[in-house]
Parts: sequence; structure tokens; C-alpha cells
Amino acid sequence: MKLNFRISRLQDAVIVHCSGRIVYRQEARALSRLVMQALQNVELAVLELAGVSAIDSAGLGELVLRHMYSEGHGKTVKRAAVPPQALGLLELSNLTSVFEVCSTVEEAMGVTNAPQPVTRVAVA
Repeated sequence: MKLNFRISRLQDAVIVHCSGRIVYRQEARALSRLVMQALQNVELAVLELAGVSAIDSAGLGELVLRHMYSEGHGKTVKRAAVPPQALGLLELSNLTSVFEVCSTVEEAMGVTNAPQPVTRVAVA
């Protein structure tokens, strides 16, 4: 299965809408690269995970690495709309005490305006 991204920009933030699986190999690395690129131009990246069907240990590892990178560079990565199975995994691994997890993108942004789509990326 593929991991697909839809990227939106709102104010001084990038929202990465993810659907598919964040798993070992291409998918996890692609998400990691995309977040690093986004953080070069903005202070906040929001990972909207509502469409994510699975996350494995490699996916969790990449989320942790991007969190460490962002903190080390004075940037912020928030996770939003995390599906129940992925939220359970974050709780089980105690990452909810490390990551900022919001119910919605709007909550993560602190705004009510809808983001405008910018580009679409697919990883095989």
C-alpha cells in the first residue's frame, strides 16, 4: 500500500495530510524527508494522520527523529486527527507524553480557517 501526502499551507505553517501506511522503507523515509523540507521554510508543521491505516516501529522511529530534529532547530511538529489504532500505539509507547497530539488540524493551528491545497505527493 502507498503513503500519500497532500500538502497545505496556512499562515506560517505547513499541514501534511497523510493517508496510507507509515511503515518501514520508502513510506517512513518519504514522510521524514518531506517534514524536514517543510521545516526549512516554516516554524510549524502539522501532520494530519486521519487517513493513516498503520504505523510500524520504523514509522514511529521516523516520527521521533523528526520531533528531535524540530526541537533542536527551534521548530514545532504537531500531530493531528490521529486515528484510534495509531493513537493507541503512541500511548503504548508513551509517545503521547513527548509529541503534541491534537484532535484536529484547527486545534493544532489555533485557527478556524481552512487550509488551501498546494501539492500532492505519492510514494510507491
